[in-house]
Amino acid sequence: VARPTSRPDARTGRTSSLRRFLDVVAQPDSYRNIAFLLIGLPLGTIWFTVLVTGVSVALSMLVIALLGIPMLLGLWYVTPSFANVERCGDLYVGGDRYRDSAPGGVRPHRCPL
Repeated sequence: VARPTSRPDARTGRTSSLRRFLDVVAQPDSYRNIAFLLIGLPLGTIWFTVLVTGVSVALSMLVIALLGIPMLLGLWYVTPSFANVERCGDLYVGGDRYRDSAPGGVRPHRCPL
């Protein structure tokens, strides 16, 4: 939970919008969130490309030849490893804040980071 670093104005009891906006720079959670987004964009692009290409090629090979069945099974087993990499990234960047995102609230047993 982010805590405000600025004090409210003595006259009004409120914090100015500019001060609240600039206080984000002083909070370490801001930099963690930026790191999470910078890590997540390329990984998400790679996962999406691999999975969509794999499914479309496997389905087209399923119709023409039965080569699509092993390809779909391979994708079935690769997808959880993609999820584990994403989960480890969440735990690595977010610390204990994202511990609840893992099943059972524990870290995955194989974290590549």
